[in-house]
Amino acid sequence: MLKKILKVTTFVLVALVTLIVAIVVEENIRGKAAWNRHLRELEAKGDTLDILKVAPPPIPDEQNLAVAPLFAELMTASNQNQTRLALATRPLVSQMPTTGDWRRAQRVDLTQLRAAYSNENLLAAFEPARAILKEVADACAARPQCRFPIQYEKGFACLLPHASIVNSMGKLLRLRAVAELDAGQTDAAAQDIRLTLRLGDAIKDEPLLISLMVRIAVLQAAMQPLWEGLADHSWSEAQLQQFQQDLAAINLMTHLDTAFHGERCMARWTLDVMLGNSTLLDSLDGESRALRVMPSGWIYFNCLNVDLFYQRHILPGFDGRAGRINPARVKASDAAFSDRAWKTFPYRVLEHLLVPAVSSVITKSGVAHTSIQSATLACALERYRLANGRYPDQLDALVPQYIAAVPRDVIDGQPLRYRRDGEGFLLWSIGWNQQDDGGVAGLTKPDQASEQPRLDEKQGDWVWRSQPAL
Repeated sequence: MLKKILKVTTFVLVALVTLIVAIVVEENIRGKAAWNRHLRELEAKGDTLDILKVAPPPIPDEQNLAVAPLFAELMTASNQNQTRLALATRPLVSQMPTTGDWRRAQRVDLTQLRAAYSNENLLAAFEPARAILKEVADACAARPQCRFPIQYEKGFACLLPHASIVNSMGKLLRLRAVAELDAGQTDAAAQDIRLTLRLGDAIKDEPLLISLMVRIAVLQAAMQPLWEGLADHSWSEAQLQQFQQDLAAINLMTHLDTAFHGERCMARWTLDVMLGNSTLLDSLDGESRALRVMPSGWIYFNCLNVDLFYQRHILPGFDGRAGRINPARVKASDAAFSDRAWKTFPYRVLEHLLVPAVSSVITKSGVAHTSIQSATLACALERYRLANGRYPDQLDALVPQYIAAVPRDVIDGQPLRYRRDGEGFLLWSIGWNQQDDGGVAGLTKPDQASEQPRLDEKQGDWVWRSQPAL
């Protein structure tokens, strides 16, 4: 009897193992076939998930800002905090108070700035960084292009040591330009603003969301002194024309498109690493640990579903070439991510790891893109005022003498809204809520009475107000 039981048990176990092996083999074959079919379909449409094909091409060293010794050091130093750029800029940046917000028509508080640096002469306070910033400016002038030697083949493991330094320089130049305006040194302030814009453009071709976010922060830093100079009518006709030329060359929507393409490529990199390097799986926690025991076919399906999620839900939320954003589609993608079908759980683990906070990225990109458009228009409006003694009643009066065309709202494709406001004016986009609030920005409701409301980028309009708030 016992032999019979053992025989039956052995038979059942062998049959069960055989069935499991057959299922795993079938899943591996199906997953790999589905993934390869997806790659062929993308190739037929001129698309690719090869990050090396999406990365910007190399440029001659003599044209490349990243090869200048000051910047090349960032990519080779064992301690980034000991590089010349870091030593010259970060001590000053660490003292900076959070003050001034052009989006709320608020100037930088020079009293707080002087207190932070313990120096009534603000230009003297920035003296420790003068030599290094001149070297940066000279390198930018001599080398008009930029490609940092990012090891894209390492995927999410690639290092971007230049990103934080570029961000720090943007913050430093923002306040130095404001200090220069206060001292009546408008030429120096204009040069610092243009240098800030140039530093933002140094990473414009990097197909990474983090590069896009750093670029946005740097470009937004340039807006503060530009806005303050406009509010005080400090800029000359020649300076305004140069600002317009610089700003018109900036297109954050194309960078948004490139950045998301790069993020899609990271799914393929993740697949290759997971199939060839099990140590990566050991670093995962929680739900993601399931990947360590998954058949390779399931990993193929995971990466396939990540890219399909991008194509079906994320990419329809914006059009980089047309310069448009569709908030309704972005909200739908957030809902789709939250309402995933858990019955397909083994095929969708990687979505938690690889799909970014889409609505936040796209919102910030739309706000920053509108800022650049508004700044361009504001310069054209100021040029009109210099020539005519007043601002125009309609933006059409600027075309074509002061601007080739009125920029289109990134949300609905209509010309940016405008109205005169006393001696000044308002410019605005209808913003994320897709309704015209008459140039009124959205504000958060503070949790405590002592807190100040903050801008709410998903409510109200995205506004450029020419005059400081009282």
